[in-house]
Amino acid sequence: MIADFHAQAIAASNGGRLVAIATRNADKRRAFAQKHHVPATVTSVEELVARPDIDVVCITTPTGAHLEPALAAIRAGKHLVIEKALEITTERVDAILSAAEAAGVKVAPIFQTRFARRAPVEGRARGGAVRPARARERLREVAPLGAVLHRRLSR
Repeated sequence: MIADFHAQAIAASNGGRLVAIATRNADKRRAFAQKHHVPATVTSVEELVARPDIDVVCITTPTGAHLEPALAAIRAGKHLVIEKALEITTERVDAILSAAEAAGVKVAPIFQTRFARRAPVEGRARGGAVRPARARERLREVAPLGAVLHRRLSR
């Protein structure tokens, strides 16, 4: 599960803490919290983003299910780390980025092959699918990020 990698990265970060998770599945919630020493669990994104002790929300839902939790977090004034792809259409990406710009929050997409020797410059797209190079360009326009941090995690 990709959320495990996010939890490992947060634990390995300097100053980051994983303070809560949200998932409807009680068994997964309990197991994840126990494995990663998460002090609080909730059943909805709305409960999660209402917490004052949360500054950044990692969205690790399947691709195509990022928009709704991203918008909920943005409305609550939370910064975002979103697993790739940001979303499945440019319209959905633009909705996230426009909302973030209006709210003054940052959006950081995960692009773990960025430093790989053969990192793709632009993905293949069908119809309205997001082209990674276009998403990166749009992200730079509306939500410039600070220093790029890179941490290698092993299983």
